Amino acid sequence: MVFMFTYHAAVSQHSTTKPTYVTLSGGHVAFGTGVAGGFGVGLEVSRNIIDKPSPFVAQLLVGGELFFESGVSAPVTQNPPLNGFFFKSFDHHNHALLWLKAAYYPFQQKIVRGLHLQIGPTLGYKQRTTEREAYLVSLGGGEFQRRSVLRYDNGAYAGYRISVGYELPVATKCTAGVRADFSNNTRGDINTLLGVKFGYRLN
Repeated sequence: MVFMFTYHAAVSQHSTTKPTYVTLSGGHVAFGTGVAGGFGVGLEVSRNIIDKPSPFVAQLLVGGELFFESGVSAPVTQNPPLNGFFFKSFDHHNHALLWLKAAYYPFQQKIVRGLHLQIGPTLGYKQRTTEREAYLVSLGGGEFQRRSVLRYDNGAYAGYRISVGYELPVATKCTAGVRADFSNNTRGDINTLLGVKFGYRLN
């Protein structure tokens, strides 16, 4: 009887333990229509909230991700070509955001088990510096220099982010995969990310 009680307690404790994951991601970010490109890096903590998988719901994770993005498009300033002067301008982005999200893993089959969709709201702060106007200054001797008047757009925002990803186990408790993100916010930013991710299961 003591054996049965001990065994039952162990099984119950195991069945109620939901895995928690830590994930590090990074990749290439395209800001807006791709005029400015850069990089992004994120750190995520999430936990599975379902007790038992069911058809088309293998896992449902909830959590948050801190994400940082930066990128710049810089024109030639010394003797710029004519087409570069008119069609390329200075554009610098910095974003820091918190993404509160749910991650849906629909499949239990081994090959497609790592396919998932993530969605949720974002809260962030951005710093953006753009070129309001530009002009050429003659330095003499056939030399020209581009000079600019800059415009600043800094402030907080709210928005949403959607990500599609795929991951595979690479070691005990470790996964590696890829992700593709789309994000939009109240300051009119529409950004995309293509990157890689590495995860670790804590329990």
